[in-house]
Amino acid sequence: MILPTPDRNAILTGIARIMIGFMKKLLIADNLAVLIGPVFARDGVSGGLASLMAVYLFPLQLYADLSGLTDIAIGAALLFGIQSPENFDSPFAGRSISDFWRRWHMSLTTWLRDYVFTPLRMAMRNWGNLGLALSLTVNMVLIGLWHRLSAAFLVFGLTHSVSGY
Repeated sequence: MILPTPDRNAILTGIARIMIGFMKKLLIADNLAVLIGPVFARDGVSGGLASLMAVYLFPLQLYADLSGLTDIAIGAALLFGIQSPENFDSPFAGRSISDFWRRWHMSLTTWLRDYVFTPLRMAMRNWGNLGLALSLTVNMVLIGLWHRLSAAFLVFGLTHSVSGY
């Protein structure tokens, strides 16, 4: 939604949102990356505890990184009178994996739902549960690959698609 002229409140809100975004990105995501990166890169010998911590901290790092950049973009848009939609809604407060994905990267998941999942589901509706499973798998794999084109994110998408059945 484009506002006619950014008012004082929009400008102050935009600046605050930008600052929050930079704090998430620079203070949380980048510092977690320093801890997690070497474990996943296998630069050193990582014990079981370090690996376990990296697995649990990585989603927080990814969230702080993506939501921080989103906050910066939403705040910058407000400075020009453009009101952007929210992209995250406390995903870790979700009660299920489906609820998590409804709250995570909402603009991406909404677009994929409208332009990939629903058309595939409609095209495969006569296939029953197999059509549903294929539609869900394609959707979740695309979500994974959107975040990074790598085998790890392919596995991430496949894992989340299986957990949604």
